[in-house]
Amino acid sequence: MPPTYRSKWQPRSVRRPDNGDFFSLTEAWGFVQRKMEEGIEIEIIILKQPPGKTGFVIKAPGYGGEVIYIKLQLAGDKVIGRSFHTSQLPGGDD
Repeated sequence: MPPTYRSKWQPRSVRRPDNGDFFSLTEAWGFVQRKMEEGIEIEIIILKQPPGKTGFVIKAPGYGGEVIYIKLQLAGDKVIGRSFHTSQLPGGDD
């Protein structure tokens, strides 16, 4: 990801909701996939970086009442993970 993009892709600092262990990078992507397959709500947003591009936000229940904030971006045929962290704010914090 270009260094000018703001990103908080930090799954190793986020506890898994099922057992409290920290996510690995692979587990984080599996979690995103499962949530999407389960039909979790996905909010479509316009990103500030890069300006005008579309982002996709998921707010998933996390460990101990936390919210896992996930932001994704499509770049051609790739999905870029922009955010994966806990959030205590009701509307997310990115």
